Amino acid sequence: MQLIVNGILMGAIISIGAVGLTLVSRILHFFYFGYAGMLVLGAYFTLTFFNFLGIPLVLSLILSIPLLALLAIGVDRLTFKNLRSRGTGPFGMMVVGIGLELLLRSGVRLIWGSDVMRYDLPITRAMVLPFDIRVTKNQLIIIGASLALMYLLHLFLAKTRIGKAMRATADNLELAKIRGIDTERVIMWTWSLAAISAGSAGFFLALDTRLVPIMGWKLLLPLFAAVILGGVGNPYGALVGGMVIGLSQEVSAGFMAASYKPAVAFVIMTLTLLIKPSGLFGRGG
Repeated sequence: MQLIVNGILMGAIISIGAVGLTLVSRILHFFYFGYAGMLVLGAYFTLTFFNFLGIPLVLSLILSIPLLALLAIGVDRLTFKNLRSRGTGPFGMMVVGIGLELLLRSGVRLIWGSDVMRYDLPITRAMVLPFDIRVTKNQLIIIGASLALMYLLHLFLAKTRIGKAMRATADNLELAKIRGIDTERVIMWTWSLAAISAGSAGFFLALDTRLVPIMGWKLLLPLFAAVILGGVGNPYGALVGGMVIGLSQEVSAGFMAASYKPAVAFVIMTLTLLIKPSGLFGRGG
């Protein structure tokens, strides 16, 4: 039971992060490895506001998201927009994304250093629940906040005009332009949602563990596995896929070494590509 609770916690973090990654993959048509850097920056921006400037933790996260969104949009304007106008294919865009991830990770090391860091929060004892399940207050907050954020993202994508425009752009970019949809504005909103997802996932992961520059890269494989399992471009599939990956990784620790957790995500991703390449819920959505 403890492993299942741990899996739900990790699944919530992966699910939130996978939503932003699948939106970028669907609308921009390439896998963005620089997403790992966005995840790390979200955690470190929050750390700066909270630890160094003394701003309340929740407000620190809220302030970090716009900074991360502006950075993501700026990177898109300087790099990916020019590449799109030149007809660069998905592979070229992906290679540039890998370079950006290395650049962002190096920037984190340069500014904040490579030492392990934590949010300056008081240490609290874990609560003991039935079946000897132990869970901390922060972990309950992470699960609850993740569920609330998932619902808000659902409302945005399903009910707002920009959410509908994003779905239309994902289905057919050229047709969306003909119908009068401002696709560049849609792309900016895509990066903004990616910033919300990545920044929140990075913050939740750091809140439960610690901050290190490599943390985003380590989470990237489970994120890709969740996206592929749920169906590339399907945000609801990414939510389910993230929960499956999180549960699978944590439950596997009951009968194999914890160091094999990334291998579990890799095996699930590979089997999905072999058996049902479109994912459990199909592409798009």
